[in-house]
Amino acid sequence: MRFLRPDLAYDKHGARGGLTTVIPLDRWRGSVVQSDLGPKVIFAFSPRYLLSAFTDLPYFRFDVARAVEQSRYPELRLTPRVGILRPTLSQVVDFLSGLRRNHIHASSDIEGYPDDRGITMLSICPDPTSGIVIPFWIGGDHYWSASEELIVWQYLSAYYADASCTKTFHNGFYESFVLAWKHRCLICGWTDDTMLKFWELYPELEKNLGVVNSFCTLEPYYKDDRESNNLTTKLEYNFKDSAVTDEANRALESTLAAVPASYAHYRFNIRIAPAISYLNLRGCRLDLDRLADHHRRETQELNDLQQRLDDSLLSAAISADVVTRKRKSDPFHFNVKSVDQKRWLLYTHLGYKPHGRWGPVTDEETLLRYYVKDRNPAIRLVIQAVRKRTRLQDITKLVPNSDGRIRTSLDLVGTNTGRLSSRESMAMRPSDSGDGRWENTGTNLQNVTKDLRDCFVPDTDVYDFWQFDLRGADAWTVGADLAALGHPTMLEDMLAGIKPAKVLMALLAEYESGRDPKAINAMDRAMLKRHLDTIAIPDSSQRDNAGRPGDWKYDVCKKVQHGTNYDAKPGTIAALVFADSDGLVDLTDREASIYQSLYKLRYKPDERNNWIRRQLGLHGRLTAACGISRKFFAIRNPSDIDDDIVRQASAFEPQANTTYCTNAALANLWYDPQNRAKSGWLHCDPLLQVHDALAGQNHSAARSWAHGKLRGYFDTKLVIHGIDVLIPADGGWGRNWHDTKQKLLA
Repeated sequence: MRFLRPDLAYDKHGARGGLTTVIPLDRWRGSVVQSDLGPKVIFAFSPRYLLSAFTDLPYFRFDVARAVEQSRYPELRLTPRVGILRPTLSQVVDFLSGLRRNHIHASSDIEGYPDDRGITMLSICPDPTSGIVIPFWIGGDHYWSASEELIVWQYLSAYYADASCTKTFHNGFYESFVLAWKHRCLICGWTDDTMLKFWELYPELEKNLGVVNSFCTLEPYYKDDRESNNLTTKLEYNFKDSAVTDEANRALESTLAAVPASYAHYRFNIRIAPAISYLNLRGCRLDLDRLADHHRRETQELNDLQQRLDDSLLSAAISADVVTRKRKSDPFHFNVKSVDQKRWLLYTHLGYKPHGRWGPVTDEETLLRYYVKDRNPAIRLVIQAVRKRTRLQDITKLVPNSDGRIRTSLDLVGTNTGRLSSRESMAMRPSDSGDGRWENTGTNLQNVTKDLRDCFVPDTDVYDFWQFDLRGADAWTVGADLAALGHPTMLEDMLAGIKPAKVLMALLAEYESGRDPKAINAMDRAMLKRHLDTIAIPDSSQRDNAGRPGDWKYDVCKKVQHGTNYDAKPGTIAALVFADSDGLVDLTDREASIYQSLYKLRYKPDERNNWIRRQLGLHGRLTAACGISRKFFAIRNPSDIDDDIVRQASAFEPQANTTYCTNAALANLWYDPQNRAKSGWLHCDPLLQVHDALAGQNHSAARSWAHGKLRGYFDTKLVIHGIDVLIPADGGWGRNWHDTKQKLLA
């Protein structure tokens, strides 16, 4: 316990700090409370803990600064908050009517889920000190009579739909989904969001309301009150959520406004939030018959693999006493999910020597390594069965709702690069277990494999399914960075329609033939394009003498380009190629380094990575052309930046810019009045967003018009270090998400 002055006790070791109870610091850190001994106490992580969790240092630094500030006066100065917790119907009506009549900005928060009960209570606060809680279901009973609740929802629906009453949320995507999905209430006037605003300042930190509260207000940690059995405590909890959100929004506004580029990006995210909410709600029709065909086929193939495994290994495994079963009546099988059985196979039955560093591991890469070594068919069967099981799990996650549409939950700030993340939908359905529980539907649709995309179809046969994406995507930022550093070759190649990966193939061909690769670099671009046209890339369905797919070398070149841009080491690239090729392409580290050396010979990517290292040493942060600024909190020594941090930083701006351009296309589509029917429906209707691509549907009769519009929506110019960059986009259409290769003339 260290005392900065007698009226403030600063807890540096995570001890009780004068309190009579021990509290979890991961939640309570940053809270200032009055101790039982009199002095104020602020809770913070122990410096000893930070030695092994350096990325938590920003929390510690903030808490130290708060301790210094609090040491200037002895009393605890909490914001007084008084809310109406158990309102009458007239109080609700008067409160909501007053907000609308006077066009008052307010913050709002809901409690509940999109299940059979829906919202249990919600709160609205026009300022950090006052507000109202509107309960619906507390203590196991309805708060209102049926007629009263109808009136309450009428007033609430009118309030949320009133754009003149601007609103702040913390993760308004949840509020907008639940209110629309369960209660048919639409939100208009969503002008601020503390989750998005906090992320803009601190992309690497957690962004839940508990953390935001600890940075922006002096309200002691209260989030555990949500689980309280005391009804008043629960109501106060809901009230505090809105009040704290309002106070945090005011505090963040002045801080973020001082960083104009970041503030502009935040306002951009707020602008596209309704479009993201639409994607979350809209979903995409799923062809259940085709999905069932996939499941039947994969199940049969897994059963066949299991039979072959049992024929090959089961007798020996039973003799070794490594096979188990849940019930005595169950048949014996070799279980590819069992670490013990796979360990027996590799290190006892086949006699391989465990890795000196990692020991007798059984992960997929290890299985592949041993398979490549001797081509043992039993190992191959295990690998295939493991992948087939994973495949079936992916299929079973494609759970639609009762309307036959599958949904996901997109998060604008789900990563520290600004790239959208995707997870299971907020939509729920009753659990198949029949125990009364409800479960989420949908899944991360950004990970849906290409062959399963044929299950994603337009609403009816009169619609085309389209996808448009950015060509070259992340490489354009890398090329512009290098051009600004005096190395314009990559950018000029791409502007001329020359793919760096194919240039690498040409360089490699010169090297492998014993000629000087520098001859390729001496060509002007017209000559280089003619030369590249002579290099044929075989189809992936073909196989060479080693069993590798026909396009394996070009695929390696693309991975080398991407990895080398981001400072990946040869071993990392070789391992990625090996895993992605199912062990068919097994580069040595030396071979991977040759690819990288040839790539570096032309494009000089190390110059960019060295510049990034210098920038991190000087400033500790990078700012992307789209406005996102990222502070790298894991930097321990500015004069000796860890290689892993440089690799993260190398990928940051390309991913941020690519995502921004894709989001800008969505915004252009969303706000284009020509894309709206009188009914409000969209002619170019977005259904899915995946990294650098948008997918959706349009009426077949409007195909030419729609594709012209879609190309224009992606027309977003970036200024990267003073260089104008327009990342080109291309797309096509077809009968489903997998079949979008048909093209129209540009």
